[in-house]
Amino acid sequence: MFKEIPRVDVKAKITGSAKYADDMIFPKMVYGAMVRSSIAHGDILSIDTKEALKQEGVLSVITYDDIPGIAGKDKERPVLAKKRVRFVGDGIAIVVASSQQIARSAAAKVVVRYNEIPAVFDPSEAILDKLPAIHGDSNLEKTITMHHGDTEKGWNEADVIVEQEVCTHRVQHAAIEPESAVAVWQEDHLELYCPPKSPFNVRRVVSETLGLSVNKVRLISSTVGGSFGGKDYDMSLLGSRVALVSRLSGRPAKMTYNREESITECTKRHPYKMQYKIGAKKDGTLTGLQVDILSDAGAYLSKSAMVGWRSCVESSGPYLIPNIHTDVKVVYTNQIYSDSLRGFGSPQVDYGIEVVMDKLAEKLGMDPLLLRRKNALKDGDEHATGQILTGVSMKECLDKLEEASKYEETKIRIDNFNKKQTGPLRRGFGIAALHRGEALGAGGEGIDTAGVNVHIEKDGSVLIYCGLSEVGQGCQTMMVRIVSEMLGINPSRCRVSKLDTDYVPDSGPTVASRGTVIAGNATVMAVEIIKEKIHKALAGQKWFKNNAELVYEGEKIRLKDNPEIEVSFDEAVKMTFSNCDNLYGNGWWAAPKLVWDWEKGQGDAYFNYVYGACGCEVEVDLDSGKTKIIRFIAVHDVGTALNIEEVYGQICGGVAMGIGYALMEEVKLRDGQIQNTNLDSYLLPTAMDIGQIEPVIVQDHSAIGPLGAKGLGEPVTSIVAPAITNAISDALGTRIYELPADLEHVLAASRREE
Repeated sequence: MFKEIPRVDVKAKITGSAKYADDMIFPKMVYGAMVRSSIAHGDILSIDTKEALKQEGVLSVITYDDIPGIAGKDKERPVLAKKRVRFVGDGIAIVVASSQQIARSAAAKVVVRYNEIPAVFDPSEAILDKLPAIHGDSNLEKTITMHHGDTEKGWNEADVIVEQEVCTHRVQHAAIEPESAVAVWQEDHLELYCPPKSPFNVRRVVSETLGLSVNKVRLISSTVGGSFGGKDYDMSLLGSRVALVSRLSGRPAKMTYNREESITECTKRHPYKMQYKIGAKKDGTLTGLQVDILSDAGAYLSKSAMVGWRSCVESSGPYLIPNIHTDVKVVYTNQIYSDSLRGFGSPQVDYGIEVVMDKLAEKLGMDPLLLRRKNALKDGDEHATGQILTGVSMKECLDKLEEASKYEETKIRIDNFNKKQTGPLRRGFGIAALHRGEALGAGGEGIDTAGVNVHIEKDGSVLIYCGLSEVGQGCQTMMVRIVSEMLGINPSRCRVSKLDTDYVPDSGPTVASRGTVIAGNATVMAVEIIKEKIHKALAGQKWFKNNAELVYEGEKIRLKDNPEIEVSFDEAVKMTFSNCDNLYGNGWWAAPKLVWDWEKGQGDAYFNYVYGACGCEVEVDLDSGKTKIIRFIAVHDVGTALNIEEVYGQICGGVAMGIGYALMEEVKLRDGQIQNTNLDSYLLPTAMDIGQIEPVIVQDHSAIGPLGAKGLGEPVTSIVAPAITNAISDALGTRIYELPADLEHVLAASRREE
């Protein structure tokens, strides 16, 4: 385990000197405010801007016809609606004014006339195609399939078969910083300041909107106040809008959504309706699994197909099941559209398989941990996709969970507690496990790459150039760790350059828990290039042999076979520059090529999987339905922990987010209209809600990750909800199969006989 180093971005954030997009002010700045659709589905007949333009301080109103480039692609959310709106909140126009207050006031005066079209809100109805199609000829975008073995054989071999419908809900990202962007038109190019998750993708979309070549858009990242997946497509959209305002007005422009706007218009997690059928022998051996999933994409496609693909691949959980059939149907509705949110399709199916596994354990009369351990994947097993697995640490995670939770002792203690109760309080303990494909997988082939440039200056200081967005996960510190560890220098020598697309290489998006592995490996390659140059420079020394192995440690470079012979790092740097060489290393790393059969859903879906398990103890009030988290044990295989406190922080933050998903967060809609558009009604967990979180790590060295590390950002959230609801079910004696497990659902379950 490496020695802890401080986060490189922490000082600016805790002192308040970090600049967020909304902090930025330029001379003669103008502001944009949105006019959004008030109906769920319809054609725009007219946009009356007369009253808005009369207001003092209003400069213009921008509509679709003013866009010089591409306003949007087929089935994708347009920058501004052309003729048709497809959900309440669809963007129609931008009012440009001298202040944000004036812009918003004037936007309320724009009158839009519509010809309403029947809307569809239930994906089960949408799939029947009895109502008008939202795109093309059908509301069914596609069906994603994974077929392995023969499920009929699985049912015939089973002694017990469980069938269950499981439902998950729509939630939002709720980053502390709402969406904000600033654009400055500079004679022949645009400068865009924003907090992007995918900076080079945002740059591309903005350039297409303005009808410019990509090199005419320069994106400079502001400090990112959290993302969780939200500052991807949403930021491309907002960036394009504010770019239009600046380009058409010729002045610096800013657009910042307030919380109500953010909740109304920005993307959400996909709600799923899942039908499970699972079979097992009397001894608990799983024989078959069938999963049918209905995914509500909302009004536009965005990444719904890829979210569905990951769900399909991971639908069998971390278990060896010989016969599997999964179908994921991606369906359009006239509701706020869905996109990436931490987990990207994993939390829904992890919830599904894990609550069904508990029901199966109950039917078998078997302990839930024993059932999972019996069927847990191991090295050499065949995944549901046909991939032969290596580096599987599922059993180690379950062992750690049993040890850390004091599993048997905890069950006895809880049983004794419940027997003594005469009032409404009951306790329960639940567990869950997962496997998750690392990085983008076969669906991202060709784009799962990263570039990182490392430059050592003549004074021995180091500058790292990377296009990976720091959204709070600690990727900048990760790169400093890798560089300083490989060169044996103090981390204080290193600085990470500001993310500016004119200067940094494209490192891909900050998604899919890919930053450490993909950009980390690019960093390793950059440092290796530098070390080769140092090696070449040292080859001119009498004491050095060309094939000598060097050790970089403690600000010195030593011969491995003769550690008494050494040179300081600074001296080695001087020698290299004296050798007429530079100390620039430009690293580029691409994920291994994967072979995938899209028709059958078979092949190598991911180059690696990560594993985890968790346990939760809850206390439930049968009279009110209130659930209290007593303790939460989260076990995750992180490979080599590059910075242990950051690892623990990532786990605790992910668990807290999962608690919100499990117990209280929910975007509530009525006829396509979001009912809870602020944080007084959209509830988020506070420090009082999360209980005691106990992070536990398994360090199973990765054969492919930088210095043996694995990705962690998303797995930690994915299995929180099933562990909690399994614990609630244990306390109640009746099961919960729908999220959120809020007061209403828990109270109803407590009064229901199973």
